[in-house]
Amino acid sequence: MIGEAADGYGAALSGADYGEAYLEDTRWTSARLEDGQARDVGAGSERGLGLRLLRKSGSNVETLFGSAQDLGAAAARRLRERLSPGGGRGPAFAAPRAASRACRLDPADVSLEIKLELLREVDRAARAMSP
Repeated sequence: MIGEAADGYGAALSGADYGEAYLEDTRWTSARLEDGQARDVGAGSERGLGLRLLRKSGSNVETLFGSAQDLGAAAARRLRERLSPGGGRGPAFAAPRAASRACRLDPADVSLEIKLELLREVDRAARAMSP
């Protein structure tokens, strides 16, 4: 998804003296233990795009910021147009062509049962250290 939208991000940042695109694609799981029993188990996801543009105007710097709940190139273009209708003059930005992941194991691929067992193991270790 991000690789496909790289050109859209570059275009969305163009026309400013400085620009940043923040991308988020997060999935989470949470659980609480009470007396060794799992309580309040939940899961969810968040996805979004944020743009920050800085534009010089004489001795002043104008800051524009906005966000959208989609990572696509079209969302980046719409957000850019909302922030600064008609664009503006400034350098063209080139978006990186590759996204890297530091995560060796995607937590979404780990079953809830394994996550709960890890939580219980941490609970036992903590209780052993502070009875």
